[in-house]
Amino acid sequence: MNKKRLLFWIILVITVLFLSFQVIHFIEHTVQVTAWIFGSQEKPYMTPLGMLGMNELGILFYPNEEPVRQSKLGFELLHLFGNAIFLLGIFSLLYFIRNKKIIWALLIQAFHFYEHLSLTMSMLFVIKPIGFSTLFGMAMGQWASVAYRIWWHFFFNLIPSVLIALIIYEIYKNR
Repeated sequence: MNKKRLLFWIILVITVLFLSFQVIHFIEHTVQVTAWIFGSQEKPYMTPLGMLGMNELGILFYPNEEPVRQSKLGFELLHLFGNAIFLLGIFSLLYFIRNKKIIWALLIQAFHFYEHLSLTMSMLFVIKPIGFSTLFGMAMGQWASVAYRIWWHFFFNLIPSVLIALIIYEIYKNR
């Protein structure tokens, strides 16, 4: 197998795996919004898989922190890694297809990734997540804070996910 063909297959596998990961990530946010609508409005709901990822990352990367801070840092890191994976998946899709939908999905997801980088770094150094989805750390009630952050992240996952789904549907339809 020549190098160009090998590169093609590596990028294809990365693209499929990373975009498939976003399906799971988006389901997590959909479950979270559904839980919020039907009663869990004081604290963001996370599935057991999400909680496991959050706790394991907190323990792995911040073993000397107290458990509550470890969980909060793990929460931010889980989202940072998840959004980095989706961003890389969209970026690798550019190898195969270039159109306005992919560019828009890439730009929106890059902004979303930057948001999670900001939340993670501020949680690490300022001990408070600060970004667009927290209204830059503005003081607000627990209900408003949870509602705003859950819905903000849901829509910032929905928009690029829908754009990518439309692209995949167009490819399927044309072949």
